[in-house]
Amino acid sequence: MKRRLFSTIAIALFGLQPTHATADSVMWQPSDFDGVWVEIIDHARNGCWTNLIESREYGEGQLELAGFSIVEQPSTAALKRDAMLDLRHAMLVVEVEAVRLENGLCVGHVMTRIMASVISMERPTQTLVSVIGTVDSWTIWSRDNLNNYVLDHIKKYVAEWKEIGSEVPQLD
Repeated sequence: MKRRLFSTIAIALFGLQPTHATADSVMWQPSDFDGVWVEIIDHARNGCWTNLIESREYGEGQLELAGFSIVEQPSTAALKRDAMLDLRHAMLVVEVEAVRLENGLCVGHVMTRIMASVISMERPTQTLVSVIGTVDSWTIWSRDNLNNYVLDHIKKYVAEWKEIGSEVPQLD
């Protein structure tokens, strides 16, 4: 099990081939992808998250600022997977799960991740869809709604994703 976990982490960290820089200067960068789209997953109830369209547009804006090209989201699950498997597209997933309690408080979490295809280090002829970088989750609560928290989380995640990708891992 530890070997499989290490392989998955290694794939996520080292599976991409940089296009505009040498392998010893970055792990990944937005230009490694021909495009990215934002996938919104809404598990919020009772008015806890109401700005889904704004969140998608804000995510696209943050990705553009980071250097990504935005593409249209494929319409079916099979197309989404295939678009990532072609080694050219990525997907920013913004997932919110929240519920309004009886006392009016919205409680939940927002989770973000960038998914794309990576080449298996153990089987280089296989391509897998996996998280590139980290998954970030933030537990939040508010008397009103989680709208501003979600936007803040998207901005923070995209900036950190780009920063982490520009760091070269130190292998001892």
